[in-house]
Amino acid sequence: MERRAAGRTVDNSVSDAPDSGPYTALEAAMQLGVNERTVRRAIARGELVATKQAGTYRIRPADLAAYRARHHSIPQYLPHVFAHDNVRSSVVGAAPLPQPLTSLIGRKDELAAARALLDRGDVRLLTLTGPGGVGKTRFAIALARELRDEFADGVRFVRLAAIRQPELVGPTVARALGVRESAGRQAVAILLELLRDQHLLLVLDNLEQVTGAGPWLADLLAACPRLTVVVTSRVPLRLSGEQRYPVLPLSVPAAHGTVATARLSDYAAITLFVRRAKTIDPAFELTDANAAAVVDICRKLDGLPLAIELATARLGAFDVTTLAAMLDQRLPLLTGGPPDQPARLRTMRDAIAWSYELLTPDEQALLRWLSVFLGGFSLDLAVTVGAALGQTRAATIDRITALAEGSLLRAGPGEHRFTMLEMIREFGLEQLILAGEEERARDAHAEAMLAHIARADQGQRGPEQVAWLDRLEAEQSNIRAALSWLAERGQVERACRATSALWLFWLFRGYDADGQRQLEALLAHPHLERRSIGRASAMLALSMMIGRDGRADRQLRLMLESLSIFREQDDRMGMATVLSTLYGPYLFKGALSDAFARAEEAHALFHELGDSWAATRAHMLLGKLTAHRGDRAGAALLYEESRAQGLAHHDDWVVARAAHHLAGLWYGWTTSSDGLREAGIYAEESLRLTRGFRDEHNLPVVLITVGDLRQRQGDLAGAAPVFEEAQAVAERIGFRYMFVWSLAHRAALARQRKHFTTAIAFLDETLEIAITKDVRRDLSYFLQELAALARAVGQPERAARLAGAADQVRRSREEAVPVRERAEIEAEVRAVQKALDAATFDAAWSAGHDLTDADILGEMAALRAAIPAQSVPAVATRLSSRELDVLMRMAEGQSNQQIADELFISLRTVTGHVTNILGKLNVPSRTAAVAFAIRAGLA
Repeated sequence: MERRAAGRTVDNSVSDAPDSGPYTALEAAMQLGVNERTVRRAIARGELVATKQAGTYRIRPADLAAYRARHHSIPQYLPHVFAHDNVRSSVVGAAPLPQPLTSLIGRKDELAAARALLDRGDVRLLTLTGPGGVGKTRFAIALARELRDEFADGVRFVRLAAIRQPELVGPTVARALGVRESAGRQAVAILLELLRDQHLLLVLDNLEQVTGAGPWLADLLAACPRLTVVVTSRVPLRLSGEQRYPVLPLSVPAAHGTVATARLSDYAAITLFVRRAKTIDPAFELTDANAAAVVDICRKLDGLPLAIELATARLGAFDVTTLAAMLDQRLPLLTGGPPDQPARLRTMRDAIAWSYELLTPDEQALLRWLSVFLGGFSLDLAVTVGAALGQTRAATIDRITALAEGSLLRAGPGEHRFTMLEMIREFGLEQLILAGEEERARDAHAEAMLAHIARADQGQRGPEQVAWLDRLEAEQSNIRAALSWLAERGQVERACRATSALWLFWLFRGYDADGQRQLEALLAHPHLERRSIGRASAMLALSMMIGRDGRADRQLRLMLESLSIFREQDDRMGMATVLSTLYGPYLFKGALSDAFARAEEAHALFHELGDSWAATRAHMLLGKLTAHRGDRAGAALLYEESRAQGLAHHDDWVVARAAHHLAGLWYGWTTSSDGLREAGIYAEESLRLTRGFRDEHNLPVVLITVGDLRQRQGDLAGAAPVFEEAQAVAERIGFRYMFVWSLAHRAALARQRKHFTTAIAFLDETLEIAITKDVRRDLSYFLQELAALARAVGQPERAARLAGAADQVRRSREEAVPVRERAEIEAEVRAVQKALDAATFDAAWSAGHDLTDADILGEMAALRAAIPAQSVPAVATRLSSRELDVLMRMAEGQSNQQIADELFISLRTVTGHVTNILGKLNVPSRTAAVAFAIRAGLA
């Protein structure tokens, strides 16, 4: 319908008669010659009868005529012409909101946040920013639709994507609103007069290519105090009073971890994918079989709605698994958007190219070179790369700001850090190759990372050690890429030397498996010299990486060869570093004298070299070896001195380790309650600092100490979650030695609680790993615990044999047994002796001294069979104590609500435990889990 009022309309066309209804509020206003706000207020007061259809007011002609009759002051028609000096037309032409064919997904909270900004009263210019394809236009339409009834004069929507000259923005907006030049007056001037008193929401879509029109927009807002403007733009306008609101990609599951299929609908990107997939195949469903592929696709597409739309269009030809694999190269596949979309949004490459073309040549060059970074980069690294391009620090910072404001970079997370969507990075790499700059850019990237690693090596030696560890962790992907590039360019020696500054970080933060892979590849490189310092550095680093697996023989070989190379090259710092690490494999093999000699040599060398940081750590190492000799007083003195030096130098790692060793001395070598109290003080200090330092290598060690203390003090409920956390951390980082230790402690706790089937399951896995994987360092402890379990279930003769086997291991390794542990062992042996006659005990004890590995595993199997209830399969050892409690109550027939009431936890928490149990036991239902519990003897 052509909207006209009798006389002359806003665009100066002439009309002879009113249109026939029903009318919208705007059309009714045009018929009456009043402001649309007047009509809406009349409706709100009940003076004008109207109905609402699909969110729009509808007014019958008869109702409009009745309203006019009651208000004689309202003229029947507008004046025939506008007065040039007093334009008072109260309405502008309709520029209606588009009607999207699909519903908006996953933006409820964001819409509420944007609406709250506009509701504040002081925000009249809201700029929706974000990268191409993120859905800014769709978001703006949804926001305007929610607000249209809150503006008396309604909402107008103007597309500006086709405009490239800023001076054309004003005329384009005027034309879209039906304003034309009149009697020599420009349309823009007339528009300003028309909007001066309008209570209107104006949406301007796609302003990034004409941000030079900002001053015109500022003038418009200043002249029209009731006007509110929402702009979509990939860059902010930088106007006074502008409120920016970033439209982010849709939510996707985190890169690490898994999410149950039923919970995937919580992620907007997944929901959008499924809905669009159904438009291709109505039978498509998200299932356990395809969920992983769908999640992979949405992650690769960065959660960008446009990318998801383009990808799902391919489902007519490919299944989701194939599509996920094809998206390793995203941009070539993401084409063929709907023809009703603008050309720039029909492929992702076009969407990104639109933003790229708006950059200056220097900004384009910096974007290309920054695309070699993986997982983001710090501002300092960007400045280093910018310098290789010939850009000053100030210029690089300005261009980084421009790229961020253009939605091609995103700030954070982390200090002064930026990330780039993967599709933008892929586009940048394409442009880098086309420009013939790839080798230069990757060389600059590698140099920047080497400099970063060198700074981190020094930074880890002072009060900023945690911050520098965090920085290294943030750049792990970049470090990996730089080392690989250096090796590819034949600079493998430089790459290997850099690892000398990385191995402590890899250990502390649990990256030893990744570090091991990189080191193995570097050491196998054909261009690495056989007797170079780089090779020695990499061998030392690798030896530390494999230490957790208990591979003491290979670890010792690597260390000794590394030491010989450092001696040959007269690298005294390298020599001292290797000597300070040799204690590990020597101690593991029971060669305490050799370990002590190497540690003393390292300590002396560090002092000669003036490296007080390394000397302090070597000092603490001497304390550890002194304790192994049984000299508690000497060890305590060395630990206290190390702790004091750590406090003086703000070295949290040294303080945490020294405190942990002191805790071990207090509770291991005394039997008094005061000893336990002192141990607790040191242990809690160590745990607090270890968590703060995020030292994952030592965290399970400290957790077991804290759990052991709680268990000894009778706090069994407090000990259980600590042991469980220790097991979880050790398993996550691949620390096999601490993993079996945590299992053994959980077994002891289960035995003390008389959960014998659970205890045997834990010990079964403990001894299996300790013997078959050669993690034998604390085999005597594991055998002693197995003996205690045998006695507890009425098998005293077997207990005597196992206790004898434990005694033989201690003797063969010349172990110094702590006072408290010795007292516990002696009490256990006396209890076994009391249950047997002397001859039977002596025979069993003697037989235990001769047990082989196979015999020990046989004793385990026999004990498992002797326990009345069937033992819990090994998978049950992955259940936490709380999950075991829930499983047992499920087997007793309790509902989730009954379990919640009995355990004093919420129903939601119980439901979560049940879900975890089903996943860990790999069973499909609650019934199957109950069947497992019954077979396992838990019910």
